[in-house]
Amino acid sequence: VPWTRGYHQVRQQANAAIFSTVRTAQREADFQWVGPIAHGHTRFYTLKEAGLQVTNLDDVRRLGTLAVPKRWYSYELLAEQKLDNLYGVSTPQD
Repeated sequence: VPWTRGYHQVRQQANAAIFSTVRTAQREADFQWVGPIAHGHTRFYTLKEAGLQVTNLDDVRRLGTLAVPKRWYSYELLAEQKLDNLYGVSTPQD
C-alpha cells in the first residue's frame, strides 16, 4: 500500500508493521520500535542553474515556497522549526 495508508493502518490495527518509518521524538510513543535498521539524511534540492546556496535553516526561511510531502518526517521536523514557507504535498512526485 502507499506509505501514507500503511502509516495510518499500522497506527489503527493491532499486530501490524510498517517498513520503513523514521523514528522521531513525535512518533516515539506511537510504535513498538525495532531497529534502527538504517540511517538516512534529509536534503534540500533545487535546479542547479538556480544558483541557491543553503547552509542553514535561516537560508531556507528566506527562500520561496518549500514543497515537502506532508506525511514525511521531514515535513514534521521543518514545521517544528517554525518554517512558514512550507507547502505540504501528497507525494514526492508532487
